[in-house]
Amino acid sequence: MFHTKGVKTATLFVSGNPNLGSEQREDNVFLYAVFRDQGVPSELVQYDDEGHINHKADDQMDLLARSTAWFEQYLMHAHGLAP
Repeated sequence: MFHTKGVKTATLFVSGNPNLGSEQREDNVFLYAVFRDQGVPSELVQYDDEGHINHKADDQMDLLARSTAWFEQYLMHAHGLAP
């Protein structure tokens, strides 16, 4: 958390609800804000009705769609491998 200056890697931050067994959100929120303020492509996704693992089908599908789009945009395109 203390070595974020100059970070350039696009990052998708995902968290569940700490009251349902997920890690505390403060670190993700802090890092997301720092990355965003530095112009690093970042997205913060929070599933309020899930814990450490997404059990609900709608949330699983949402996370899969977001992750796939993220990798296609920031990994596949960066290496000229986009479909």
